[in-house]
Amino acid sequence: MPNVRWVCLSDLHLGEEDSLLTHVDEQGRVQPDVQSPVLERLAACLRELVAANEAAAPRPDLILNGDLLELALAGEETAASVLVQCLAALVPDRDSLFAEIICVPGNHDHHLWETAREAQYLNYVRRQGAHAPLEPPWHTTKVFMDMQGADRLSSEFLSTMARRLPQLERAEILIAYPNYGTWSPDGTHGLVFHHGHFIEPLYRLMSTATSLVFPDKKMPETVYALEGENFAWIDFFWSAMGRQGEAGAGIERIYEATTSEKSLRALTDTLARSLAQRYDIPYVWPDWLEEQIWRAVFRQILVRNVAGKQERQQTELPDPRFPLTEASRKELRWYVEELLVRQMQQEAGAVPRSLTFVIGHTHKPFQVWLESAAFPGGLTVLNTGGWVVESPDPEPLRGAAVVLVDEELHAVSVRLYNEGRYEVHVEEAAPPGAGHSEFWERIRSRVAGDREPWKSFAETAALEVARRAALLGRRGGRP
Repeated sequence: MPNVRWVCLSDLHLGEEDSLLTHVDEQGRVQPDVQSPVLERLAACLRELVAANEAAAPRPDLILNGDLLELALAGEETAASVLVQCLAALVPDRDSLFAEIICVPGNHDHHLWETAREAQYLNYVRRQGAHAPLEPPWHTTKVFMDMQGADRLSSEFLSTMARRLPQLERAEILIAYPNYGTWSPDGTHGLVFHHGHFIEPLYRLMSTATSLVFPDKKMPETVYALEGENFAWIDFFWSAMGRQGEAGAGIERIYEATTSEKSLRALTDTLARSLAQRYDIPYVWPDWLEEQIWRAVFRQILVRNVAGKQERQQTELPDPRFPLTEASRKELRWYVEELLVRQMQQEAGAVPRSLTFVIGHTHKPFQVWLESAAFPGGLTVLNTGGWVVESPDPEPLRGAAVVLVDEELHAVSVRLYNEGRYEVHVEEAAPPGAGHSEFWERIRSRVAGDREPWKSFAETAALEVARRAALLGRRGGRP
């Protein structure tokens, strides 16, 4: 009988005022020391799902697949305090639901990886002799990590926050980036978790900028090069701004401007003028000329690639079963079938016949089976959606799911809600003509919208989405 082996959530954005898992008062102010009602109901649902396991089955691992914390729009102390509330709800006592908790950072909590990779490198240096040559620091972990052996890597930040709770006083929250995977027992199928930001060109902006300046420069052909060239941009703009004091407090204007080319162009033109006045470009004397240069750079690189182009902003798509733009579908295949395949070949010397690829990032849950030249047995993509309300009006593609995977790597999506549809149900992607798996049947038997805890979750989610939408409307826009 199949048991839940992995539980995957993403895009919690803990600390962000528009996240359903962050408690806010009636004025919309974050209350970091109070559990949100949606978080309480979510924890009850997870306990019910894990209870489906046989008594002798190992406890599942919890995968937090990116944007766990909001480090761009919230202060570090706020995000950390809400994290403690989240862990208190998910792990209420010492008899934990989960064997391991593993974080795979995304763009909004990328800084968790930066601090962890420094620790990774220091651990490596300690193992070398005093006069041994040192390798450069790595920007990734292995895709198939031995988490119980030499590859085990913990996040000191997340672990320290977890240990504030008595029931987690010895907790160790592990970390991997940007891919974390495993093989099926028979070695034919693979499972990989990745936040999903690298399916968008925006997150390789520095590589694009370099190729514009140096036409002979190729775009990255490996995961290592992709992260190595772009980590500073991702870390600064998408994961560090919440720690920048008053300057960080104003960064929300930039995020709001990213939905409109006109707004973002006005903002970057102002930034160009400021830079021209404050800093001199060598060999360019007049400020007006420097301003024109900065403006051209921003418009060519930033505005062109950001304004209204983010995948999560695309909410009117023809196929709700696979709610990605054609551009993102192409980028998804590029990342999986080229970069991820090369990483597997280089590190493991083999590629599985079929692959389940679990992402978040877009805030639009879905599941789809795809034919793939790289994986003859097929490529299954599941998206866990997100927990942030981003519009005063309902957007049906947005919502949240939890992905469950069994020991044989069958994966199902428990669709917790979509905006406008508050009915928990179970979905599975399969090849044309194939029936549902035994794992889907088993999980579906545990989920019934007219029973608890599903009924209370749906009711609470509907109320909280409406409340957050109203608060967002009062502020006059999107986060």
